[in-house]
Amino acid sequence: MKRTIAHMPWIEVKAAIDKQPLALVPIGATEVYGPHMPQGNDGIVAEELAVRIQRQVGGVVAPLIPVGDSTRLSAFPGTLVIDAETVYRVVRGIGESLYRAGCRSLLVVNGHAGNVDAINRYLEEASNRFRRAAQVDVWRLAGALGADLFEGVQNPFAHGGASMTSVMLALHPEWVDRSRMGQGSVMEDKHPAGVHLPPLAARFQQRFPEGYGGDVTGASAEAGRELLRRMETYLLRFLREEGFVLEEEG
Repeated sequence: MKRTIAHMPWIEVKAAIDKQPLALVPIGATEVYGPHMPQGNDGIVAEELAVRIQRQVGGVVAPLIPVGDSTRLSAFPGTLVIDAETVYRVVRGIGESLYRAGCRSLLVVNGHAGNVDAINRYLEEASNRFRRAAQVDVWRLAGALGADLFEGVQNPFAHGGASMTSVMLALHPEWVDRSRMGQGSVMEDKHPAGVHLPPLAARFQQRFPEGYGGDVTGASAEAGRELLRRMETYLLRFLREEGFVLEEEG
């Protein structure tokens, strides 16, 4: 089944936009999530949510933007970094292209916290043209909707923790190395919140030497499926209540 406009001829893209002028733009990162998880985790989940939403309400899904501003994690081999200005320009270019194609509502499905400010910068501009424009910060939404799924699990919403691992187990268990699922070591920060000592990348690696935090032995595919379901349900309601989608009459 065709997931994004990259898989569609232009006449199908036009027909989909004419019917429902909603654009969904997934963006993630390529970075460390511990020794057990694929580096594309954030984008994989963001694209999956965007596709699920599109199949319910219509519109189009842009190709995944697979890299983001992962500066803080750049000490780990394999982490790819583009700076905030580049994130802004890429999101802006895609958003404006979709506007020219006829989209009038825009939801950026963002799987990586490091992209939030750059995306918001573009959305401030986009709100002057699009009827509705917003972003969802996937893992902050997950934390708000899914705390009860991980009762008793240490730091389930930490970077690369049980929540992220559960969702990946639900989507692509073949990409999760269960033999490396343990408890991510976290070194205590000696300084209070709000005190920042550069270089941030080296400090992150010192605090999270394996690239993740929390006890991922508490992760499960069942919890991941339920968390995905809750996020999908919430976002569908949000889009309808906030006027992002055109409802069919009758």
